[in-house]
Amino acid sequence: MDDYYRGERAELYANRYIERAIRDGKYKYDLSLMVQAYNKLDYTRRCVNSLLANLPRTASWELILINNGSSDGTQEYFESVKPDNTTTTL
Repeated sequence: MDDYYRGERAELYANRYIERAIRDGKYKYDLSLMVQAYNKLDYTRRCVNSLLANLPRTASWELILINNGSSDGTQEYFESVKPDNTTTTL
């Protein structure tokens, strides 16, 4: 097991982005926010709107939106979110 943890597992779970960022001291974003949703469109809208209204305007950030198979319009809402200063991932 020790060989597995030092070898194959270490390679599978490596995060090259974080390793490079720690080494160089440069991160793509100051803040990453992830919202997961499933069939609670009203709450999801409130959550996303609150985040967008309160995020620092001087920071670099990304908003990652994840729809876990909702059937209440969540996917369409996520696709309509186009905030400034972000990368939206669906």
